[in-house]
Amino acid sequence: MKHLVLLSMVFSLVLLNAVSASGQDEGRLNVGDTIPGFFLRDLNGESFFLNDHLGEGAKVKCNGILISFCASWCKPCRKEIPELEKIHKKYKDKGIMVFLVNVGDSREKAGAFAAEIGGSIPMLLDRYQKTHEIVGRPGLPHTLLIDNMGKVKFVNTGFAEKTADEIITKLEQEIVVLTGSGTGTSTPK
Repeated sequence: MKHLVLLSMVFSLVLLNAVSASGQDEGRLNVGDTIPGFFLRDLNGESFFLNDHLGEGAKVKCNGILISFCASWCKPCRKEIPELEKIHKKYKDKGIMVFLVNVGDSREKAGAFAAEIGGSIPMLLDRYQKTHEIVGRPGLPHTLLIDNMGKVKFVNTGFAEKTADEIITKLEQEIVVLTGSGTGTSTPK
């Protein structure tokens, strides 16, 4: 009887864990999904509307947007950001825009974080995590590449040195497709 009770408890735990794990990706954006529009402010208080960059009538033309959700306390974010800075410098003239979305920090803390990491990637503020909620509240860093119509082309959560090269290679492959770098065209569509 003890074995039956123990087996029942183990089965229940496995089932509960499977249900929890399957729900973790529920609501998260995946490759092929379309990102909903959102509005944020940057460190200077300037407005950023995602929809201004998307679609046929975009106010700001681009080939794609790379967005990385990060926070000052996130150690993997600090490792990822220098790699994103390289991508930003390499592809900004080919129509790829890069933004950091600071999740949960105050403007002052986010500003200190931006000054500490340096670089030229604009930082947007998601203090109350509403935009992070739109993408499903994944772990940090959470990086998305979307095309100029808002379709998700690349998604990655986390950043570790042992997988960094693989992540960056996959990301750059998608950027090359968006920019037309393999075909000789590189201006925003």
